[in-house]
Amino acid sequence: GAFCIFNPIDARAEAVRAMQWEITADKLTRFEDPASVIAEGNVILKKIENITGSAQEKKGKKDWGDLLGEDTSPADESNDTKDSQAADALPKEGGEASLISPKKAPTLQDANFADSEEQGETAEADTDQDEEQVVSSAVISTIKADWVVYDMDLGTVKLRGNVFLDIGPDKVSASEGVVHLTRETASFTDATIIRQYKDMRVEGRVIEKTGELTYHIEDGWLITCKLKDGEKPPWSFHAADAEITDGGYAFLKHATFRIKGVPVLYSPIMMLPAKRNRQTGFLFPSASLSERDGFSLEWPLFINLSPSSDITLYPHYLAERGFMAGAEARYMLDQNSKGTVIANFLNDDLSDINNPDNAEYYAEGGYTHTNQNRYWVRGKADQKFGGWTTRLNIDLVSDQDYLDEFSNGYSGYSVSDQRFSDQFGRGLQDRNTYERENKLTTLRSWSNGTSLEATLKGIDDLREYSVDSGSTALSTFPEVKYSGLVPLYDTDVDFSWDANYVYYKRDVGVEAQRIDLHPKLKVALPMLSEYLETTVGVGVRDTMYMIDDNGDEDWQDSDSENRLLADVNGEIATTL
Repeated sequence: GAFCIFNPIDARAEAVRAMQWEITADKLTRFEDPASVIAEGNVILKKIENITGSAQEKKGKKDWGDLLGEDTSPADESNDTKDSQAADALPKEGGEASLISPKKAPTLQDANFADSEEQGETAEADTDQDEEQVVSSAVISTIKADWVVYDMDLGTVKLRGNVFLDIGPDKVSASEGVVHLTRETASFTDATIIRQYKDMRVEGRVIEKTGELTYHIEDGWLITCKLKDGEKPPWSFHAADAEITDGGYAFLKHATFRIKGVPVLYSPIMMLPAKRNRQTGFLFPSASLSERDGFSLEWPLFINLSPSSDITLYPHYLAERGFMAGAEARYMLDQNSKGTVIANFLNDDLSDINNPDNAEYYAEGGYTHTNQNRYWVRGKADQKFGGWTTRLNIDLVSDQDYLDEFSNGYSGYSVSDQRFSDQFGRGLQDRNTYERENKLTTLRSWSNGTSLEATLKGIDDLREYSVDSGSTALSTFPEVKYSGLVPLYDTDVDFSWDANYVYYKRDVGVEAQRIDLHPKLKVALPMLSEYLETTVGVGVRDTMYMIDDNGDEDWQDSDSENRLLADVNGEIATTL
């Protein structure tokens, strides 16, 4: 059988909208006092929006999915039309039958069928007067259950058995519940909510739907990963009381974080993000247990500064080492202007060389560092300044053992390397490299065939040295390159050049400034064959070094060196 209930709303000249609930079931029974309908067996309630307006201008009402930017796919209009036109004989309390069509169905405020019939006829007449009007319908929400009682006066629906609600981005299942159709609120027992955003699953002994997409949960669970039927979650949150707000947050009271059902952390109050938009809140934690570090828990806190910038804090507790602080800052102006910097610091209890209990840690791991304050700062940035393209790479590590020890987790080497590769197209140096490069490069090219590039490169040398010595790694402060290729007046000869200046600097060993000039002339020869292209070039290269011995006895008698070379080359090429 089928039964339709209309929600009356204001009518406007340009469009007339009617919202209705359509009920279908194996058996429908209508009672007049009180005005109600009992539906049994495969009960389906559909909230249908009918829009009547001119063919030239058709306006729709936003549904619950629209409020969060969801696409709502309309139901099959032909099927909806057939359902809405179907009439079913509903046995009355006294055994009589009554035929009720959609346009004559009682409203939520008035159970007088005669008044409803007059209203339906009036609406039909008004529609006939305007040949340009069109009518369309869409299913906004769906409710299913085994047994339903609809109270027309109260506008409530009681549900029992295999209860299911589809309300856009949320899917609700329960054993029983009560739904207030006019207020769009509800209460469910032994219920589960599957949220489209964040793959969030909410379970509760009692779940109350307090608004369009807001909920109150008693004795509930929050699970944040997709699960197969019967699969246990790897982690979850349990709360005695919880609220999912319209702003997209889940506020938990007396919450416990659990790993495979085992509680590992308690908090009287907890806040979690519960929708897809960027927002401040705790991300999901990472926990581990090892013989060396003991129990480890890292719980990131995401702070949304603006649509183009954010900060994430990475508090990391290690039972055997202490507390590691971590932070990440990101910004993105556009695809060519973005940056990320990540930093971690740990006052490492295991690296205290004055503690004899740490001897086993050094012996088993083969570690050689002696510093207790351990850190790692890494970052990358791409930035466009007018016509200048700039690249920044940062990689500063406290000691040579750090990257081996802290290679996993949110702040570990593996995750950092992958994230930089995905975001910037370039990752970190191999973790076993002791000379960590820190480089700032800016480049600009012009339409006349010339380009200018400047680089600052510093080396963070992780190799162990004595107190009186320093690093022999070469840094460049700065390196400047200027190159170009231009035609020589109106001839077939091209003039090109490469000019380079660099200052090599280091703690220990000779330092130098180098100037390298390399002008060339190149000309294309007449074709030796229609399949070959031939060019010849001639050039001269002058390289001059200005030397600073920097305490190196082998270079104390030299302050400059010069090298002059001539080069001639030819090229023969073909295109396959």
